[in-house]
Amino acid sequence: MASLIRFCLFSLILASQAMACSVCFGGQSEQVQDAYIYITILLSVVPLIAITVFIFWWRKRAKKLQLLESQNNQNNQNNSNDSEIKDA
Repeated sequence: MASLIRFCLFSLILASQAMACSVCFGGQSEQVQDAYIYITILLSVVPLIAITVFIFWWRKRAKKLQLLESQNNQNNQNNSNDSEIKDA
């Protein structure tokens, strides 16, 4: 019971600190609020940019591999045509 009374008294003494909200920015300066907004925007945009860059890189790589594959197929066809001509 004594510990409960101490807890209640301690809570009443520190009530002003207990009312502080870690996500409220009403009492802070405009500079802090602006910094919060800019960082929020930055942290929202960076992943989108990273995903976009990855998608473009992936598409470029796929097109390059497709071009190499088509060139290899053409070379194989030319080689088979040359061997058919030599056999005849």
